Amino acid sequence: MASRSTDQASANTLVQWVRRPRRRTVVLAFGAYFLLLFLTMMPPFFSIVNRAEPYVFGLSFVLFWTLLISLLMSLGLSVLYWVELKRGEVV
Repeated sequence: MASRSTDQASANTLVQWVRRPRRRTVVLAFGAYFLLLFLTMMPPFFSIVNRAEPYVFGLSFVLFWTLLISLLMSLGLSVLYWVELKRGEVV
């Protein structure tokens, strides 16, 4: 019983922390995150990872890198949706 109230208290603390910053701060933070991920796919940086070897999980490194960035983008969008849902900004 005590662990359930502790879990609920930590969840409430997280929700309060999400609701605290202004909308502009949230937009700038997620915008910077997505811009950074986008820039890793552009030529100056992408040319560094554009190689067939080493193999990661049986995939060439460039394919692994592309899949990793795609997964990080999906995770970021999921977190952004959750943040906006808890802030009451999802219509």
